Amino acid sequence: MTLNVKLVAGAAALAASLALSSSTFAQGGATPAPIDCNNAHAMMIKLTTTNAGPFTGTAVMTADIDHNFGSGMTQYLKAQALLARIELKCGKNSKAQAMAQKVLDDANAMQQQIDAMMHTP
Repeated sequence: MTLNVKLVAGAAALAASLALSSSTFAQGGATPAPIDCNNAHAMMIKLTTTNAGPFTGTAVMTADIDHNFGSGMTQYLKAQALLARIELKCGKNSKAQAMAQKVLDDANAMQQQIDAMMHTP
């Protein structure tokens, strides 16, 4: 039995509107839409508020706990990657940008592991 569970409204829709793919969050693969630094603050506020937090959009939940984990983590990683991309594009603090790059690299690596897990019986 498959249930569509709306986790929270916000970041997944925002990420989708920015053309983030579930398997690549940055430089490699599909090119994400450019980030407008004039709108970065509003994007970050929307992404991090209670009603639009990292567990957003609609995830397909099933009786398979492993699938649910992968699906939920993908939504979380999309939000994490978007915050990191905004920092890299618009931030001024070199330490914050270095951390954002690490977050982005880690999110990409973790998403690759999740994709492999989801496609392995």
